[in-house]
Amino acid sequence: MSDLSSKEYRRGIYFEHLTETGFLLSYRISYFQDPGIAWPDVAELEERIAAHVDGIELGGDLARDCAIEFLQSADQDEVTGAAYALATVHVNDEQGLNAAIDAFTKAPDDVVAYFIDAFKYAKHPQLAAKLTPLLSHERAILCAATAEILGYRREVDVKRLWPLLHHQDATVLGAVVTALVRMGDRSALPALENAIFEGGTPAQDWLLLLLWMGSQRALQALKQLCSATTTASPMGLMCLAMAGPRDAFDILASAAHQDELKLGAYAALGVFGDVRAIPSLLDALQSQDDAQRVVAAEALNLITAAGLMETILIEEHDDELAPEDVTGAPKAATKDVPAPKTREVQRVCTQQDQWKSWWQANAKRFTVAPRWRHGQAFSLKTCIDDLADPKRTAGERLQANMELLIRSGQPSTFESDGFVPQQSAAIKAWQTWWSREHSKFEKNPWPFVGL
Repeated sequence: MSDLSSKEYRRGIYFEHLTETGFLLSYRISYFQDPGIAWPDVAELEERIAAHVDGIELGGDLARDCAIEFLQSADQDEVTGAAYALATVHVNDEQGLNAAIDAFTKAPDDVVAYFIDAFKYAKHPQLAAKLTPLLSHERAILCAATAEILGYRREVDVKRLWPLLHHQDATVLGAVVTALVRMGDRSALPALENAIFEGGTPAQDWLLLLLWMGSQRALQALKQLCSATTTASPMGLMCLAMAGPRDAFDILASAAHQDELKLGAYAALGVFGDVRAIPSLLDALQSQDDAQRVVAAEALNLITAAGLMETILIEEHDDELAPEDVTGAPKAATKDVPAPKTREVQRVCTQQDQWKSWWQANAKRFTVAPRWRHGQAFSLKTCIDDLADPKRTAGERLQANMELLIRSGQPSTFESDGFVPQQSAAIKAWQTWWSREHSKFEKNPWPFVGL
């Protein structure tokens, strides 16, 4: 084989390594979202990513040049794979890392997200230092992206973020606030509250960020929003369930009587876990609306862990098109219309009589504590256990993490889409914290920022 053909052959291999790296980085997120895959099992896919990056590192200058070439692509897998590899491979010179950051600064707006996906997880020790100056970049989208990356990595001096609290771009402000939350910096809270409340009561996603920071002002604003029919929303009710004191129960229970808020209120009551919600949730099982019955039953199960299930039949729709569907020709008359295909699906039981019988037999054991989850008296350890439980879905773990941050008042490195070793380390840190601090939380199952 000639030197030229050998070089082209190796380039093909490196291009495949890079494309597969980008594809697997994106694909691993879908693994976390798949309820049939336990989150620790994603480690196997992450090992495949590491193997592809090893191939780039072993390829030396030629592999690095191939990656730099891919940085100019508009293809997501190619850009993400190249940026991740160049920002992960440790080499004596930083040519590859510098090229990745330079391409990031010049990337079109619709490609910037590909670099975010790469840099959040990349492992080069100099990456954060190289990115930090971009916090003052003239392009707002790069300021926001850099704040998001550095906050996610917990590798930013919070003082570099403070000036951006006065940025006029809402995307930049949101990324900076989220970064400050992740860094656990509460010293900026007064400035944050002033910036966010400047135009009146902020939107509820802003209030959630302030709740993570321990803002009593945001909590009071949220209670007012959820108390008014015109401003209450499912998201607001769920935020209140994750942050509110016990007297927030009345607000949630009242919302459950409003037709447009029933679904959100039932779900929030399940998270809130106050056993006083049980009668209302049982009554909701009489609804003619199947969605309302399902959400109410899921809330009951979240509180009690009763495990009552039912089997239902759902129709399977044939997505194949007949020729006349494409051509618009008249459909031929058919004498025999085949029955729709169906399949059995298990879900939480929505039968009121079964739930009432179960509650009548088990209600007494729920009198020893005011708040429950998964059939146990609630404590913040419940949230920590949810983070560690391989059977919990991505949504359940994300919610557990949010509630843990709000109610404990502690910063955390946990990310529900982080690489498995980082997730495991963050969970271990929470477990260690709880073993040391649990006595402070024994008397109040609805704490706010540790109080």
